[in-house]
Amino acid sequence: TTDDHSEGDSSAFECNICLELAKEPVVTLCGHLFCWPCLYRWMQVQACSRACPVCKAGVEIDKVVPIYGRGSEPASKVQEAVKPVPPRPAGQRPVP
Repeated sequence: TTDDHSEGDSSAFECNICLELAKEPVVTLCGHLFCWPCLYRWMQVQACSRACPVCKAGVEIDKVVPIYGRGSEPASKVQEAVKPVPPRPAGQRPVP
């Protein structure tokens, strides 16, 4: 049916770590989408070799690109109580 997979399917915006709809979404320079809290925690665990969980390309926290939607989703207070995650990096505009 058309309800199974439509073009507006939100699975395109699933975090590649938790496999849920990305919260505070960020994209790595290699093009993979994650929840900011998921990627931040992954990077803390992988402190020796910070690599993309999908393709193993190098990832730098300050080089991830935030994705802004029409609304803003504040981080879950329960999640913050477990282990604090800093705010996701701000977007950077390229200098012409």
